[in-house]
Parts: sequence; structure tokens; C-alpha cells
Amino acid sequence: MAKNIIVENQWAESYYMRMCHDVRVFRCPLSISEIFSSIEWSFEKMQPYTIMCSAANYPIKGLHMLLKALTIVKAYYPDVKLFIPGTPLRPVNSVKSWIKQSGYDKLIRLMISELGMCGGSFVYRPFNS
Repeated sequence: MAKNIIVENQWAESYYMRMCHDVRVFRCPLSISEIFSSIEWSFEKMQPYTIMCSAANYPIKGLHMLLKALTIVKAYYPDVKLFIPGTPLRPVNSVKSWIKQSGYDKLIRLMISELGMCGGSFVYRPFNS
């Protein structure tokens, strides 16, 4: 098991410390926009069955794994939606645009189609406050 870990918050630190008491923890908090802490969460305003995934354009972040897991979640919650803030997949409307796609974009597009998520389960949104 790792002797040193980097965490972003107190929850993660507590979780890992519980698993491995002698692990050395280093904190590296995320710089999160004030808009997220200025809005008060309420049950009445929430969108049920909604998952948000950030940094989805990097393969190391595992969007491909989240899409596989989402098919399991969808079996229990058919109305689930995955929101991804940021730049959407580029439209593919020509041979040139198909060639310009990254390999990861091609994989994600293929998975969305094969896993039956084209009908609104998967939503890219421009990121703004």
C-alpha cells in the first residue's frame, strides 16, 4: 500500500487514514470558483438522478469507465443524466472533422452510441457560472 498520498479535502483524508493509519497525507486543495460555495444547496432546487463529471477530456480521468458504470446505474435509474461542463465533443460532419478528432474523442463517441446514451443521458454543457 502507498506510504504517501495526496488528497484534495478533509473527507478524502479521513477516508484514507481510516484504511491505512500510518499513511502520510499531503493536502493539495482544488482551486474552486467561488460560485460553487456561494450557492446554497436545497432539495427543492436539485435535479434528481444527475451526475456531474469534470475534466472529462483527459483519458486518465476515466470518463470511459464512468460511461460503463452509468449503464449499470441506468438500469436502476433510467432518467439518470451525466453532465459534463466544458468543451463538448466536436461535431463530426465531414471527413476532415473525423480525422481531426482525438482518439479518445472517437472512443467516447463510440461508447455513447454503443451504450445507448444518445438520447439525453449524456449532456455536455459549456462551463459558465
